[in-house]
Amino acid sequence: FFFQAEDGIRDFCLSRGLGDVYKRQVFVHTDFLGWKGQLMDPTSNGIWNLRLMVPPGRLTYFFSMKGDKALVDDSKRQVSLPSGHTIRLDDVSRELNIKKVNLISIDRFSPIQPETWDIAVLCQPRTLGRSWQRKRVRVRKANWSFGISIFKDFTIDTDDLIHKCFEFDWSCSKVTKLIKSEEERHAVINLLKGRYRMIRDIYRHYAGTSPIGEVFCVGINAYSDFINTSGQMNKGLKFSDIDREFIATNYADKKNSKNPDKGLVRYQFLEMLIRLAALLVGSGKATSIFSALERIIEDIIEPMAPQHDFNRFRREKLWKEPVDVLLKANLTLLRALFDKYSRMALMKPGTRRHVSMLEFKNMLADAELLDSLVSNADTSLLYNLSMMTIVNELDTDRHLQMLFLEFLDALGRVANCMKTPTNLEDQLVELLRILGRRCLKMTGDNFVVIPRMETEEFEEEGEDTLATDS
Repeated sequence: FFFQAEDGIRDFCLSRGLGDVYKRQVFVHTDFLGWKGQLMDPTSNGIWNLRLMVPPGRLTYFFSMKGDKALVDDSKRQVSLPSGHTIRLDDVSRELNIKKVNLISIDRFSPIQPETWDIAVLCQPRTLGRSWQRKRVRVRKANWSFGISIFKDFTIDTDDLIHKCFEFDWSCSKVTKLIKSEEERHAVINLLKGRYRMIRDIYRHYAGTSPIGEVFCVGINAYSDFINTSGQMNKGLKFSDIDREFIATNYADKKNSKNPDKGLVRYQFLEMLIRLAALLVGSGKATSIFSALERIIEDIIEPMAPQHDFNRFRREKLWKEPVDVLLKANLTLLRALFDKYSRMALMKPGTRRHVSMLEFKNMLADAELLDSLVSNADTSLLYNLSMMTIVNELDTDRHLQMLFLEFLDALGRVANCMKTPTNLEDQLVELLRILGRRCLKMTGDNFVVIPRMETEEFEEEGEDTLATDS
């Protein structure tokens, strides 16, 4: 039988063409030879040929390049192997996950090519075959780092970024009316600036639990939860006074869609702490706003901050090599999910494609995970915690628009809510299977790629060598 492989469509997907593979080794694998690769002869016009004696009857086969990629001929009849059959190629010590192979029928009473009887002379009996041997040398594996990960373009919360956020929020607040002394004002600035990361983290948590529409802010209920959780805050203070300070802080001369009437945005949360300090001074619990703020930070902010450090999940679980390798291996699936649930942005010309909070909830609802794995309130919180830090949250919608890297962060946080399995990589695999089946209508489990972590890397050394099998 005359096998022929042709250079054609340059695509990673299985296709009739073998892609851009000039000067590469091409094999044909047949079922009757146990899928062992038979090296084909290259020609100058991008075609590989092989004449091979085959038994009559049903014949299945596929092509490969160096045993690394399995390719089928779309112009021929194909059959599926059960559940993505894994074939071990002993000549290259490699396993290939094969879903389909070509199928032809060989009639024992009819010659395959009656016009070319020279095949009987050119084709030798199957006694000795040629195989390709890969010469490899062990090399040291390159160290993984955040700079080469899928999250390398994620905006990290550096000290400089946090300080810019504080300066913006301070400039928007009305604290100059509360702190008359310039000396005390300077002391308060230094005190709050050094603790602003903790204050911002606490704000991000409470704002995530009480959005108004799709705007994250601390509503009256979340504000009450913060006061009650702090414990020390309301001792000696009247709840009516505390509520009055919420209303005073929430008042703004100029309102916009990112600053709701009944919620505290980030700069107002900072201002609210200063107003509560002023209440302590007015009730005789402190001698100055500075000393009252010291007490609030020491008794409330510092003990509360560790549990609301939303970057700890990234440092300890998400930004790790196994998770990075898994996400890169399933990039096509992840992009398909992001594209499906980011269509609302297409309705607004000039808007960067993003997943809104409503679309994120719709995805979890389609996957039947809303309420079964995470509640509606938890979903809003996870969405908010996944967003990158933006300095100006008043004049832009950016902090309300989830881009692709933030989408990956949010998926990691949703997966981490699973009780079993316990490590994030396995949790993500299970989540992707659920999302693939229920949101993208994919079948089976093999659409999720589970990469094998290599402890060593190999490089090819020298020329490819032909060897004769005995």
